[in-house]
Amino acid sequence: MFDIVARTSNSPLTVSHLAMPVDAILHLDAQTSNSPARVDLHPAYEGTFVAQSSIFKPTVEASDVEDPANRGRKREVDIRRIHSGAVSGSVVWVPSENRDGKAGDVVLKTSNSPARLTM
Repeated sequence: MFDIVARTSNSPLTVSHLAMPVDAILHLDAQTSNSPARVDLHPAYEGTFVAQSSIFKPTVEASDVEDPANRGRKREVDIRRIHSGAVSGSVVWVPSENRDGKAGDVVLKTSNSPARLTM
């Protein structure tokens, strides 16, 4: 399990989670104010996400990637806009493995600047 908390104020925030064991669980809380915020997730990530900004529309981008576990699974990304300043959703690899309901969660927040989440 990975637990990451990143905070700053009046400075850009960038978190690149580029290495992750297959089936690991990530809990990420990244927040800044008055500056851009960006999180790049490893393709193995499974769980929920929220990207939020006070005045900009957050950007969430998911690219097609191969199953990092080489199990022939397909990644399903569900992206929902809550309102103009927030996007939420979930990522799951299907067919899903039995994870006993355990999955990750990512929260990315900023104010007065863009928020960008890539996976």
